[in-house]
Amino acid sequence: MKLIKTLAIMALCAGSFTACNSTAKQDNQTETAAVEELTVDQIWENPDSFVGKEITVTGVCSHLCKHGGRKAFLMPSNGTTPLRCDASPAFGSFAKETIRQPLAVTGKLHEDKIDEAFLQSWEKQYAAQLAAMKEGQGLSGEAAEEAAGGCDTEKAAHGQADITSFEGRMADYRAKIAARAEKEGKPYVSSYVFEANSYEILPQ
Repeated sequence: MKLIKTLAIMALCAGSFTACNSTAKQDNQTETAAVEELTVDQIWENPDSFVGKEITVTGVCSHLCKHGGRKAFLMPSNGTTPLRCDASPAFGSFAKETIRQPLAVTGKLHEDKIDEAFLQSWEKQYAAQLAAMKEGQGLSGEAAEEAAGGCDTEKAAHGQADITSFEGRMADYRAKIAARAEKEGKPYVSSYVFEANSYEILPQ
């Protein structure tokens, strides 16, 4: 009887060890699972397929936001539409040394929808900023840039590099919204921003 009990206990212990070992392996596999690495070109081929996923994007940093380095722009190989990367609170800002350097930025891609309601709100904000300037209240360079929709590089990220006026940009957005609504039934323009949780400068 004692022998039977002893064998039963040994069997249970062996089973528990196997289960624990299996769990440990699974946990280890989860921890070491590689994050998908993509180029900016690959992102622009089908951005919707990467929205919300943890990925690493590689590309050369063509421009850094002059107001604290909160935004970095990675260029595709054709040098047309850069990908805007926003620094998360995890590291706060991109270092000045990242300019013109190849970067590997890890985070998630987000889709912002620009529709008619968004444009009307933007126009009201812009009008208020202009009114403040006319009244002599002054406006910081950062606030003026944000009101107008960002710097030239950010305008390029929205496909509006050749449009110089705020009114022209609004008209361009409305034309694109109308075209997409007619073609796809979606009354908005998609704008993609990469929220960066970390980055590293790659060797050239």
